[in-house]
Amino acid sequence: MLNVPCNSGHTPLYGAAWENHVEAVRVLLDFGADLHAMNENKWTALHVAAFNGHPATVSLLLSRGASVHTRSTTGRSPLGSTAQEGHVEVLRLLLQHGAVASQTDNDGETPLYTAANSG
Repeated sequence: MLNVPCNSGHTPLYGAAWENHVEAVRVLLDFGADLHAMNENKWTALHVAAFNGHPATVSLLLSRGASVHTRSTTGRSPLGSTAQEGHVEVLRLLLQHGAVASQTDNDGETPLYTAANSG
């Protein structure tokens, strides 16, 4: 049941990461939630935690082995997702864990370009 998505394709881990429920994320991972599960847009729990600017959740997911290199259906990595929203602390965390700032998405945009374009 931990990895069964709801009607919108989101797993409990995805939902907990979206809402920044760090303890729920920890418990779900401890009990076997799939860290690499993706929704229909190929977003992982790390993508949503990064997009929403949740450094504690991002840090926990990274410490458990979440990949900074996964890409959504638009080719955007978690770094690109957080760059879009301007979450500097999360940007630093992802870069410290090996995220590639020069990686382009399907539109040929880098996270830096995305950040500059988003204001």
